[in-house]
Amino acid sequence: MQNPERQIAVINDILLTDDPLSIYDLYITDRRIIVIDSKNYFGGSGIGGLIGSMLTDAMEQTDEASAKKQKELKEEFESLSLDEKLKSFFKNFAINYEEANQIILNGPHSRWRKATLKINSEKKHAKFQPTKEQFEQLSTILPSIEALKEKLAICKKES
Repeated sequence: MQNPERQIAVINDILLTDDPLSIYDLYITDRRIIVIDSKNYFGGSGIGGLIGSMLTDAMEQTDEASAKKQKELKEEFESLSLDEKLKSFFKNFAINYEEANQIILNGPHSRWRKATLKINSEKKHAKFQPTKEQFEQLSTILPSIEALKEKLAICKKES
């Protein structure tokens, strides 16, 4: 029997540069990085469709009731498993570490050149723009993942 997947960290509100209108959450586990558009609780799955219709109904009510309903939907979304969150919206995706070819984390080098996180696999290429705080989190978390030892490159600005 295989050990259950262990969630290591969540990096909230990171910009995916291929989709500059969306902010994503990165769920880092011991097996994969899961990219979730957590602001879209109403994607293409059965769960997402149900939540989406509930959200539409909520928007038709008063602002106070709508805010309460949105809070409930967010709490319901947060209680979903990682696989259910992954299926909740068509833009969500995951990259398994064993399929990853390379993960590059570049620090911010100047005021104009922001930090980047690039994840390359045979099936998917994703590029993120972490904030300074997110870069620090990632530069601490990613090296601790055994499956990434040979695939991870971190480039920090020399002081």
